[in-house]
Amino acid sequence: MLRTVVLHCIVGALVGFQVLLTNALAASIEGPVTHYIDGDSIKIWKQSIRLIDIDTPEVAQDCINSRGKAYACGIEASNALKRIIAKQQVRCVGDQVDRYKRLLATCYAGEVNINRELILRGWAVNYRTSEKYAREQGVAKDSKKGLWAGEFLEPYKFRQRSKGFDPKAEQSNSYAPSSGDKIAASGESAANVACNIKGNISSSGRIYHTPWGSRSYAKTRINVSAGERWFCSEAEAEKAGWRAAKR
Repeated sequence: MLRTVVLHCIVGALVGFQVLLTNALAASIEGPVTHYIDGDSIKIWKQSIRLIDIDTPEVAQDCINSRGKAYACGIEASNALKRIIAKQQVRCVGDQVDRYKRLLATCYAGEVNINRELILRGWAVNYRTSEKYAREQGVAKDSKKGLWAGEFLEPYKFRQRSKGFDPKAEQSNSYAPSSGDKIAASGESAANVACNIKGNISSSGRIYHTPWGSRSYAKTRINVSAGERWFCSEAEAEKAGWRAAKR
């Protein structure tokens, strides 16, 4: 038992040394996934890894399915990643480390390129500055797989708006939106995608949930006909009589 613990410590130390390389050198790390962070981020041992060239919905993000209903697409993307890896050893190769000290890498489960496979299954899109998997994305889109079966907000736009990004300023940019660039109104909600704070009414009263501060955000559903609503800011929600979720 002691030998196993010592061996794991040595391997972990070697892994840490290997990935703390300068951007000029390639780093490779192989081992079991010890933590799934979201659809495009994992840990092997103690090293955080961000799958390069792709982007998946945030864990708190909702999308609209083919039936016009909201669903937790961020969680679905994370589940897709788990299914691809399926307890296999993962090998990740990259030559950059981001400001969060994550290795930016292409990862493999056996012979399968995980980054590419997430795109093909429709649970990831090309990162906004990359077109590496443009062909694969086209295949997934045409086949209406994953996210493409309904409508979704591109993950980077969700992050911007969740941090108080001004949607009016973004609309003035020269970015040409894709067909998945907006979430249409559904029977459940008629929210402007920039106004993504959920005003829920329950036995606890009028509670609002933010995508950046509420654990229950993804599973909270808004029924406008019952008096529930969407807000564009926390100040707006509080002024209307809603209070922040405690967790």
